[in-house]
Amino acid sequence: MTSITDFLQSTASTGPCNLPLYGYGLCTPLDAAPQLDPALLDPARAEADLLAAQHAEAEAHEATRLAQAVVDVHRSRATVAAALCKARTESQE
Repeated sequence: MTSITDFLQSTASTGPCNLPLYGYGLCTPLDAAPQLDPALLDPARAEADLLAAQHAEAEAHEATRLAQAVVDVHRSRATVAAALCKARTESQE
C-alpha cells in the first residue's frame, strides 16, 4: 500500500511551485499568477477612467429621471382618462 506522503510526492508539481498539493488547487505556478496591467498604474489613465465613470453615472441618473417623468405622464393620463370615463358613466345614469 502507498503512504499518503509517497502519493503526494508522486503527484507533486515540477513547476515553479514545488509543493505537493499543487495538483489540488492549493498552489499556483508563478507564471499562471495574474499580471497587473501596467496601464492601470498610469495616474492620467486612472483620472480619465474616473471621469468617464462619473459621466456614465450622471447619464444613467438623467435617463432614470426621464423615465420616471414618462411614467408620471402616463399615470396622469390614465388618471384623467379614468375620471372622464367615470364622469360619462355617471352622466348617462
